[in-house]
Amino acid sequence: MNLLKLVTGGVFDKVLDKVLPDKVSQEEKIKLTQAFELELMANETKIEEYRRDMIVADAESEDSYVSRSRPTLFYVIYLTIIFNYMVIPLVQTFKGIAIAPIELPPKLWELFTVGYLGYSGFRTFDKHSKNKHSN
Repeated sequence: MNLLKLVTGGVFDKVLDKVLPDKVSQEEKIKLTQAFELELMANETKIEEYRRDMIVADAESEDSYVSRSRPTLFYVIYLTIIFNYMVIPLVQTFKGIAIAPIELPPKLWELFTVGYLGYSGFRTFDKHSKNKHSN
C-alpha cells in the first residue's frame, strides 16, 4: 500500500475519478498520484527538519532558561505530584492539618504525559540505536 492511500484512505483517487472521470488515462492518474505523494513526503520532511531545528536551537541557546525550559516544566510537575501525594498525606497523618492539594488543569496533565512518554521513548530508542551501532 502506498503512502498516499495510507494517509488519505484513497480519497485522492476518488477525487481524481470525480474531477477527471474519463479525461485522464490510468497511467496519468498514477503519475498524478505519485507526484502528489512525493510532494506530501517532501512537506513532511520539511516539517520534521523544522521541528529538529527548533529543538536544537533551544538546546544550544545561550540563555540558560531557554535551554532548560522543557526540563523545568517537568520539574514543576514532579514537585506538584510529590507535594500532592507525599507531603500532604504525611502532614495530614502526623499533624492533622487539612491542606488542599494543588489542582493541575487536565491539559497540563496531558502535556506532562505526552512529553514524558515521548522523552522516555526517545531516550530508549536512542540507547538501543547506540547499542546496535557499537556492536
